[in-house]
Amino acid sequence: MGDVPGGMTQVLNGYLGWPFPRVHVAVITSRGDPHDLKAGAVAAAGALVRVLRLPRRSSVVVGHLSERGPSSARAA
Repeated sequence: MGDVPGGMTQVLNGYLGWPFPRVHVAVITSRGDPHDLKAGAVAAAGALVRVLRLPRRSSVVVGHLSERGPSSARAA
């Protein structure tokens, strides 16, 4: 992943790079072209399937919804 100071990518890289004991950290990507609704629905369904397969007692899922995505960082 890239590294945008202060951005969500930097937060994800921090989680992925930190050696959490007894914890497996993974990223489920469900984004793409915001105008391709079919691809977005397929990616979101795939992410949902992965989440539903997680063990119930020991899983934490954190979701991040972006209003504008990476294009807003370039416009700033």
